[in-house]
Formats: sequence, structure tokens, C-alpha cells
Amino acid sequence: MIPKKWDIKAHKAIGNSQEARTLNVYLKTLEQQVYDVHYLMLKEEDFVTAESLKSKLLGTDREKRMLIPIFQEHNNKVEALVGQDFAPGTLERYKNL
Repeated sequence: MIPKKWDIKAHKAIGNSQEARTLNVYLKTLEQQVYDVHYLMLKEEDFVTAESLKSKLLGTDREKRMLIPIFQEHNNKVEALVGQDFAPGTLERYKNL
């Protein structure tokens, strides 16, 4: 974006070109996402920082999980449902996996 095509006061691109419209829609969407995430964080947490908001928006706030614990959690859920939704053989196949 060329600086002279930017409205400093309105915080948006000037003009009616496809580029300006696309940029303005993107910025408006991003702004709404920031407001939505901020609102949810305020409901869930006591304290929100710029860094925590950024992490939440980018999805880097999520705990990284390893593959084996994910499978173990799945197998525990299946084991709890053996006889209702799953057969014992299904659980054994999941454990062997």
C-alpha cells in the first residue's frame, strides 16, 4: 500500500479500487476478531495482556501435545465405552496401533 493512499484518521485505505476495498474488509475482519478474542479472554481470565491477546489470535497459546498422549487419551475414552459403543476387540486394535 502506498502511504499517500492511506487515511491516517480513518485508519483505512483511501479509494474505491479493488485493492483498497479488499484491504479495508480484511482490516475490519481482523479488528472484529481482536474484539471477539479480547471479550472471550476477559470472561475467562482476570488479566489480559497484549502478548496473551496476540498469542490467542495466532493460536500459539495452545499447549503442544505429543502423539502418544493423544492416543492414550483416545484409548482411555474408548475403554470407558467398551460394551456400550465399542467392542473389546476395537479397544485392543486401538491399543496395538
